[in-house]
Amino acid sequence: NGGGLYLGLSIQYLTVRNVSITNNTAKSNGGGIYMDNNLVSNSFSHVYIARNRAKLLNGGGLFIALNAEGTFNDSVFEDNTAANGGGIAMQTTLDGWLFERVVFTRNKAVKTLVSGAKINGGAVALLFDNGKNSPIRFQSCSFTE
Repeated sequence: NGGGLYLGLSIQYLTVRNVSITNNTAKSNGGGIYMDNNLVSNSFSHVYIARNRAKLLNGGGLFIALNAEGTFNDSVFEDNTAANGGGIAMQTTLDGWLFERVVFTRNKAVKTLVSGAKINGGAVALLFDNGKNSPIRFQSCSFTE
C-alpha cells in the first residue's frame, strides 16, 4: 500500500503543499498515496498526483481508509489507474472530505485479476457506506475524459 506516500494511523494536522507524486505503483491500494485510519484535519494543496497505479485493488492516485478527514485544494489527479477509483477510492469517513478546485483528468478504472469484471469509478469511487451521512463535497472541480 502507498506506492509514493504512506500515511499511517492517527496522523493529525498534516499539511502537504506544492508536492508532485508521480509514477508510483502499489500492489494493493493507493498507488500514489495511501491514508490509513484515523487521520484528522489534514490539508493538501497544490498537489500533482499523476501516472500512479494500484495494481490489484483501489485508488490509483489516492486511497483513503476509514475515519479520515481533510481537504484537497487546487490539486490535479491525472492518468492514474486502479480497479476501483482510478483517481481516488474512498472507504467510508466519519468526518468528511472537501475537494475544492481539483482537476480529474484521464483517470481509469481497469479490470484486474482480483477485480474480475467489477470496475467502478474512473475518477472517484466511494467503496461503501456505514449508514451515516458523511459529508464528502466536491466544489468547483472538473472531471474530464
